Amino acid sequence: MVILGLLLVILVLPAMVIPKNMALGERPYKVVLEAFLAAALGILFVFILTAASGTGLGEQLAFTMKELVEMMVKEDAIIHNPAFAGKTVEEIQAQLTAVYTLMINSLPGTLLVMAAIISYFEYILIAKLASKGAREVRKLPRFRSFSWPRQGIWGWLLIFVASWILSKDFEIGSLVLSNVNVLMEFYFVVQGAAVVFFFGHQKKWPGFIPPLVVVLLSTFAISRILLLMLGITDLVLNLRNRMERHIV
Repeated sequence: MVILGLLLVILVLPAMVIPKNMALGERPYKVVLEAFLAAALGILFVFILTAASGTGLGEQLAFTMKELVEMMVKEDAIIHNPAFAGKTVEEIQAQLTAVYTLMINSLPGTLLVMAAIISYFEYILIAKLASKGAREVRKLPRFRSFSWPRQGIWGWLLIFVASWILSKDFEIGSLVLSNVNVLMEFYFVVQGAAVVFFFGHQKKWPGFIPPLVVVLLSTFAISRILLLMLGITDLVLNLRNRMERHIV
């Protein structure tokens, strides 16, 4: 029920903020940011409300996952899965618990990533619908031209180092570090995705190819590293400017 509430917050709050701020003629990315912040505050409110009820969302999910893992290790399909070859039931249970614990710990960061993505696409959708009316609306620039501030890389480096140090000395530090990792990865993957869109435009790829490449690369952890490295390289070396000069 709480998860459903969080999803509604992520979907509804940006949709309420975007039309109002769009009508004021604000810059598109500023509107997206304000919609994201509204969703982020909504997520925080739900977490606080859940904690005030006596049991926090993390505890509820941990209890549910614990029961689920206990049921899973009783299934032959899990026990005899090649991924768990040579492991005892206790080792399989410990491995599954570690995976679910990481997922639960990373939930706040994951929800913020979802809020950012939904705010972006809701702006595009609302702008298209509004443009069919009488008034003129400002549309988002092409994604291939999107870039985070170049100084952001140093900000994330400081945040990561501080979180890593915190994780060594405080129990809550590992929770903070998990979410910083999620948000930092998203930051650089988005930058890398913009590079892919730019490269596709320069090479005159069919329109569906760049988003397909980005989705495929984002699906697996190993391939996401490529997007992440592309994003970092673009911020540090201004990769797209170099590509523009050399791609024919």
